Amino acid sequence: MNVVGYHVIDGMVTDARMINDTLSIVTSLSSYVYYGVKPLAVIPMVDGGIIDADRVVVVSDEPAQYIIVTAVNRTDASYNSIGLLASPGGTLALLSRDGQLFVASNTWDSGVKLYSLKISPSEIALTGTATLDGRIGSTWQLQPFNGYLIVLTEPTWSVRVVDLYVFNASTLEKVSSITNLSVNEEVYGVRMVGEILYLVTYRTIDPLFAINMSDPTSPVIIGYIKAPGVDFYLHPLPEGILGVGRDESGQVRVSIYKLVDNTLKPVSRVTIPFRDTPVFWRDGYKSLLYIEETGLLFFPVLVDRTPSGKYMYPTYMYAVVKVGDGNLTYIGVLQHYGALRAYAKGDVLYTVALENPYYVIMTPEVTKSPTSNWPIIVAWDLETLEPIGNISNANLSSW
Repeated sequence: MNVVGYHVIDGMVTDARMINDTLSIVTSLSSYVYYGVKPLAVIPMVDGGIIDADRVVVVSDEPAQYIIVTAVNRTDASYNSIGLLASPGGTLALLSRDGQLFVASNTWDSGVKLYSLKISPSEIALTGTATLDGRIGSTWQLQPFNGYLIVLTEPTWSVRVVDLYVFNASTLEKVSSITNLSVNEEVYGVRMVGEILYLVTYRTIDPLFAINMSDPTSPVIIGYIKAPGVDFYLHPLPEGILGVGRDESGQVRVSIYKLVDNTLKPVSRVTIPFRDTPVFWRDGYKSLLYIEETGLLFFPVLVDRTPSGKYMYPTYMYAVVKVGDGNLTYIGVLQHYGALRAYAKGDVLYTVALENPYYVIMTPEVTKSPTSNWPIIVAWDLETLEPIGNISNANLSSW
């Protein structure tokens, strides 16, 4: 492997995608810093050079951060950059597989501004804009599909409904919509599976919608189910869709839904005896691993008690659920303290922990953190789910 070049880009990386020979990178950077009590303007830079003023686009009425988009040619390291001046914390950027960048900037007056940009190392061009009521809370609410962009907006203090819009992905001209999908509920799980868009909205009851998007100019709701609890994350299965969320008592729940004769049905559900998982977080879905060949689902849960019920330092470990023939079976927990990522290669599963766990809480029954001197990576046999090598205390537990 040869290094053809490198670049130093201001900000923190929020997204990146390799499309053919183009690496697109999105970073974010505050547009000001304080020197004493005085705010000083920040100018975004790449490789120590200031991004030209004509390459900075204002995408918010009250900008406070830069979104820096850089496209790099991987063969010769040539690049192009543009800076977007956006609102703080309310701006999301999504890179599509065909080299389009979509930016959603929530405004202070209960609206959202959309921007579409075409990205290449030779040019980054703004190709379309649109303005909508409501807000966008995650990039899951932006779904590129066959040259279109599906947008889901959720309630604000003045707009109390969930709406679906379909735009031309390049120009952002609206081609269709379904308004008032639900009232006073937020958008949670969203997943496009083939031509079907699955959508979860929630306030106290979890409605799950199935929307046929085969004709983006005329989307149709073909399935709907309403049940207690909520699914935060949806994952496609060969037949149906899997949801990870909470049941009505607050415990972690895994469900399988199938669309049968235009009717959504929960075909299997299992409750996990824990109350939190990173899968509920904005980017926490990256911690979930589903291996289709074995039907094994792995995701971290927050464990704060021993199997006997005694309090312990809260820490993350991976729960294991078997998915097979439309049924779910909870197997147990892989005892690897602090594990927040899992990868599989061949017949081996690797769980990866942080050096410093998120939670350190003293209780009368615990005087030493169980995470001290704990390995960062543990390898597991995917067939037996036993640790590979001589690792003390690592095992599959029936918590």
